[in-house]
Amino acid sequence: MDHQGTSDKVKDIFYSNSCKQDWLRAINFTSLQKTTIALESYFIKCNVKSMEQIFIADKISFLEFAGFKNTCYIGAAQLLMSFPEFVVLPHDVKLYLYTCFLPNFLTISSIVLSKNIFKKHGRGSKYLLIIGEKTAFNLESHILSNKRLSLDQNGNLTQESDNPVFKYLITNIYKPIYEMDLDLTELAYISLKLLWSTDNEPILSEQLKSMMQKTFTLANSEMHDYYVKVKGISDYQWRLNKMEQLIECAREYDFLKIEALESGLVAF
Repeated sequence: MDHQGTSDKVKDIFYSNSCKQDWLRAINFTSLQKTTIALESYFIKCNVKSMEQIFIADKISFLEFAGFKNTCYIGAAQLLMSFPEFVVLPHDVKLYLYTCFLPNFLTISSIVLSKNIFKKHGRGSKYLLIIGEKTAFNLESHILSNKRLSLDQNGNLTQESDNPVFKYLITNIYKPIYEMDLDLTELAYISLKLLWSTDNEPILSEQLKSMMQKTFTLANSEMHDYYVKVKGISDYQWRLNKMEQLIECAREYDFLKIEALESGLVAF
């Protein structure tokens, strides 16, 4: 799989300095609405087939999985370039924010994508995770059998021994997303928080940090309006708390994935 080619494509996307959804500027959408539209476009670019065409796999082709991940990497870069505030940033800052944003966004958005495909068809009782355009993986079967995944000689992911990474993913991220039925507007809110949360890294100027804070403060206000005026929910604080927990768990999961890879495990 051409990872260098994917990296070059991402850099080219960021060098383009053109907003991928210029037409949004002409319409008075809120930042949450714009992000929701951008997410819809992102999921379309993932090119996942209908549920009837998806194969539930016990063994996974590493090449297929890596190819799908590369598609998501490129799609996430295009997603960020739909934000005018992001487009005007220096190239090194774009890459830095993208690197911080990417792993946690992919963890949460992949489960939302899987939920949207399977739950509405009554398949939500199984922990199915989309890992390819035509492939999903049953996480639960590997938890129940107390197995882990590793690469065999044929390039397939197969079971070996205990894998606590999948258990963490199911318990702390997958189940909460399903139980609260996280919707696309809430994923937009999470995405904005992942991107614009203030950071003490020296690469970020004080002016940029101020803009990031203002952008997310606006998103908080828009989220209040969404719950109260659109959803008719006044007691929504618990949902905001759940989303905050999801972000923290996604960050922890990223560390667990790194540890898993270092010990010979494979994690999604």
